[in-house]
Amino acid sequence: MSSTPANMLPQLSVLIPIYNAEQHLAKCLDSILNQTQQSMEIICINDGSNDNSVNIIEQKAKKDPRVVLLNKKNSGYGNTLNLGLMSARSKYIGIIEADDFADKTMYQNLLTIALKHDADIVKSDFFEYADNKSHKANIIPTSDANRLIIPCNNFDIFRAQPSIWSGIYSRAFLKKNNIFFTNSVGASFQDTAFNLKTLATSDKVWLIEEAFMHYRRDNNKSSIHSSDKIYAVCNEYNAFERYMKNYPDRMTKIVKPLQSIRFETYSWNLSRLSGHSQLQFYRHMHKKFVSLYRQGLICYDNFSHEDIPLLKLLLDGNQNFIHLSIEARSLKYINR
Repeated sequence: MSSTPANMLPQLSVLIPIYNAEQHLAKCLDSILNQTQQSMEIICINDGSNDNSVNIIEQKAKKDPRVVLLNKKNSGYGNTLNLGLMSARSKYIGIIEADDFADKTMYQNLLTIALKHDADIVKSDFFEYADNKSHKANIIPTSDANRLIIPCNNFDIFRAQPSIWSGIYSRAFLKKNNIFFTNSVGASFQDTAFNLKTLATSDKVWLIEEAFMHYRRDNNKSSIHSSDKIYAVCNEYNAFERYMKNYPDRMTKIVKPLQSIRFETYSWNLSRLSGHSQLQFYRHMHKKFVSLYRQGLICYDNFSHEDIPLLKLLLDGNQNFIHLSIEARSLKYINR
């Protein structure tokens, strides 16, 4: 056990949003407590859990004073993490989901790079974990690794999975740019707008190809498996666009390529839905992209060769788009 002296601020704040996470929470907490980076505070924000999650946290806190428990009424993922952001005291902030776990050198590696280069964000690759096996996601291009990057000048960075939990963020950077999560109900993909905000406003991002975080894909309780909140991802893009009104020059730079990212995100959302919900979202997606096209914001050069024919089907209102889009996504995932 190690702790940060009371008169010293920890070097890192790790935020863990928790709602009925008893199945995997102990493993998650142990992976943070056993980090080689010892100077940290571990802020566990309990979002009104009614299982054994609080007891698990309290037992860990008795053994290690770095564990801090914040209890609140259930109000959703975004509100929960916002409370964590406001409570954090360190120079850098990390986030981990309660069902994931990290290799023990993760935060020491990320923090060393962040401090050396005064980075706003340091993000690593990650492992996809299922059936007790981890496979590297390979989302960091070698050409973008190990150097400071301005995302607005390297837009391909926006295309990677948000994976906000695979990196750390400068607290001063988040505060300066007033970056928070969307305060929507439930766990409704609030990482989407947060990821876009941080990339769009940062001039100092450092990416590394090494993977540390194990992102669990076999948790049936995860929001990714829920067909509720059909338009949650749309709300995230709307929130991002409202936020970027404060940064018109940057938004002008990225608004056209952003629509190709929106297309990929909306297509993913379509694939997780079924039945009437899927048809309902398809109609919304068609209407949205026709509107974007009429505004002159759709530029085919920003879309992949595979996505262009699908986009044309969508714009034409051809419902074959639904199964062809889902099929294309499945093939893309298999061939990764």
